[in-house]
Amino acid sequence: LGGWMIYLAAVLTLWSMFYYMKLAWPQIRERSEVISGARTQK
Repeated sequence: LGGWMIYLAAVLTLWSMFYYMKLAWPQIRERSEVISGARTQK
């Protein structure tokens, strides 16, 4: 039972990471465009 719970925790951790990245990706991309735009203007 303990080993099964460890695998379940690992799967849920990875799932939550991908879910968060899917939701956050548009904002991350916007911020990286702003940063790269500021670099090219200098």
